[in-house]
Amino acid sequence: MEIKNIDLRTMRNAEQFQFHTEFLNTTERFGLIQSKLTSGFWNEYKSLYNLVDEALKKIFKSDFTHLMNEVDKKRDKLFAGIYLIIKGHLNTWDQGNLESARKLKIIFDTYGNLSKKPRDEQSSSIYNLIQDLRTPENHGHVASLNLVTWVNTLDGRNKEYIRLKDERYSEESRRTDVNLFEARIAADEKYYEAVKLVNAFALTDNDEANVPVYKEYISLMNAIVDNYKIKLSKRKSNKSEEKTDE
Repeated sequence: MEIKNIDLRTMRNAEQFQFHTEFLNTTERFGLIQSKLTSGFWNEYKSLYNLVDEALKKIFKSDFTHLMNEVDKKRDKLFAGIYLIIKGHLNTWDQGNLESARKLKIIFDTYGNLSKKPRDEQSSSIYNLIQDLRTPENHGHVASLNLVTWVNTLDGRNKEYIRLKDERYSEESRRTDVNLFEARIAADEKYYEAVKLVNAFALTDNDEANVPVYKEYISLMNAIVDNYKIKLSKRKSNKSEEKTDE
């Protein structure tokens, strides 16, 4: 009667954390097991568990990242839309608009396709582009092609992206700087230590009243272990099949 072995190193981050969560919740249902492990040991394990939790929260994408992606797509579309309007006016019969289109196209061609640039560079380039478009020399050309609202909207989207980025940095700076790999190893080692202790207690505890408790606890833990072993085995099998298909 003992808890089965499992290699936690082969688990994905979320799986490993969920396994520890199930171990923690199961153990806290059994006062005998916790008392045998001692409060000091258990508190140390929970501290390591919390470190893994903090590290995972740090690497998971925040809401800010999702919002930034959406705003970035919108400013890309605005930039492309303005450029297409300018190109369209190159075919106009209106000489004034044709001249404005030629002037503005030169400016846009100088900056290139901003949507393909790294986002930080794109933000600064859009800022500079808008400043150029708003100079007295160029503002008339922008107005003649009815692009003032387009330019103002692009400016707003760019500022929104920069604001979201600053807020994301602020959010991340408030999080504890925890190395997930190191936190995982420490939590896993503590789990393995707990398993060795529980298996030893179950073997050496002479109190007959405690035997059913050990049996129930170990049975529950082995069900958890078996469940994760099945998941890992399926994944390994799927990978092997993918390689065979290739």
